[in-house]
Amino acid sequence: MGWFFGRKEEEILNSFFKHIEKIQEGIDLLERFFDAYVDNDWDLVEEIRNKISDVEHEADVIRRDTENGMYSGAFLPNFRGDLLGIIESADKIMNKIQTVADLIWMQHVEAPLEIRKDLKEQVNLVIKTFKSLATSLREMFDNMDKAQAYIEETEKFEHEEDLKEKVMISTLFKLKDMSLAEKLQIKELILNIGDIADLTEDTSDRVQIVIMKRKV
Repeated sequence: MGWFFGRKEEEILNSFFKHIEKIQEGIDLLERFFDAYVDNDWDLVEEIRNKISDVEHEADVIRRDTENGMYSGAFLPNFRGDLLGIIESADKIMNKIQTVADLIWMQHVEAPLEIRKDLKEQVNLVIKTFKSLATSLREMFDNMDKAQAYIEETEKFEHEEDLKEKVMISTLFKLKDMSLAEKLQIKELILNIGDIADLTEDTSDRVQIVIMKRKV
């Protein structure tokens, strides 16, 4: 079944995808942020953290414009509610990206190199999770079967990230040369990175609902 929208709806969808692209920009910055963190380049960490803050603000502006357009009466009520839910859920991903960057920069988290490399691997799984979500969102309007496949891929990567997270925390608390305070600080960071993948899957669940409704 195809999707048929008027000019007003098409404009709002363009704004919707600009919001997703802005979150993708945040994800890309997060990758660079952790590269700098692994290299112990705190000047670059601060620079990228500031860029992430700017992107988060830009995403908020786009989100509000998109929502205002929908509240003006675009789309049928049921789909409007579903799309609003996806936007609000996706926006939480960008907020959490900023939380992670702020946590490292403000607390100046001095993790050992091996732990930083593990954190980078965790972030790589988060990146894969979001990439699958973004593709499912694009395919949702063109090919629902493809969108479904990317939803399942999103869930797979989120599960892999969750397993990685558990192993990292277990390993962390077995280390002998770190204080409990240091371990708790890094645990908080691990959990916040994991939240990005969790929020991505939450958004994917909302896409799943839209597809199920369209197939009924």
